[in-house]
Amino acid sequence: RKVRYGWVTFNNQENCHRALQDVTNGGLNGHQLTGQYFMNLLPKQKSKRRPKFSPPESLYPHRVLYDIKQTYKLCKKFDLEAGIKDNPLLREILLSKLSEIRKL
Repeated sequence: RKVRYGWVTFNNQENCHRALQDVTNGGLNGHQLTGQYFMNLLPKQKSKRRPKFSPPESLYPHRVLYDIKQTYKLCKKFDLEAGIKDNPLLREILLSKLSEIRKL
């Protein structure tokens, strides 16, 4: 069974409460995304895995710039291995609009 975790930021508590309602009550919990994937906002069971947290130093500006450079290198390496010559996601016109943190 594959599980994808994520997070959501709500602009107010009312929207949060509405989204957490079951799909039968007009909420998003249990909404079918595709033929086999469902959005489960409230876990059916407690996870046995501990969450992973990034250390605070990973957000220092000099470290973010270093990580961006490393990420570019990896993307280009993987693109070459996959036969991708011009990845539109790595074009300067797109990347220049993003903050350093968003580039990661």
